[in-house]
Amino acid sequence: MAGSRYRSIVLIFGLLTLTACLKDVDIGQHRIFNIPEGSHASVTTMKAYNRHSLSFAFRFDESAEYLFNDADQFDMNKLLGFKYGLDPHKNSARFGWRWDDDNKYIVISAYTYSNGTRSIFEMGHCFIGQISSAEMRSTDQEVTFIFQGVEHIVPLQDSKQRYYMFPYFGGNKKAPHNIQIELWF
Repeated sequence: MAGSRYRSIVLIFGLLTLTACLKDVDIGQHRIFNIPEGSHASVTTMKAYNRHSLSFAFRFDESAEYLFNDADQFDMNKLLGFKYGLDPHKNSARFGWRWDDDNKYIVISAYTYSNGTRSIFEMGHCFIGQISSAEMRSTDQEVTFIFQGVEHIVPLQDSKQRYYMFPYFGGNKKAPHNIQIELWF
C-alpha cells in the first residue's frame, strides 16, 4: 500500500512538473522517436511544415549517452527543426544535440545550413530525464533559436516549401545503440 501511494505521489509530482515546464509550449502532439542501433534516422517520411514558429519540449533518457573516444564524440546529432526545400544541406534550421561525457549532460545547439554553409552555435545544456523546451521563429530573412533564455539569430532565406526534420543521429557515425527521444510539438 505504501509503495502504491509513493508511486502515485511521484506520478502526480511528475505531471505537475511537466505542466509547469510546458506552459509556454504549444503542444500539438506527443511522440517518442526511436533511432535504431546502426541507423541515423528515426523516421524516413517527410511532413510539410507551414508555420513560421516551432515550439516544442523534449526529454532524453539514458540511451542518449554514448562514448566514441574520438573526434566523432563532438559531432552534432539533430533534434527537431525544418528544411527549406528538399536538401537539408542547402537550407535548414534545427536544434542539435550531443552527449558530453566529461560533464554528464547533453549540449544543445542551433544547427543550420544557409546556402550550403553549415553553422553550429552552442546554446546551453540539459540533463538526462529533464524536460526542456525550445523554440524557433522564422521570417523571410532569418531564423531565431531560443533555448534557456538564449536567443541566436541566423540569416536564412525562407522558402515556400518547408518540411519537418525529425531526430537524427550523426555526423559520421550511426547510433551505437537504440536511442529514444521524447518530443512534444
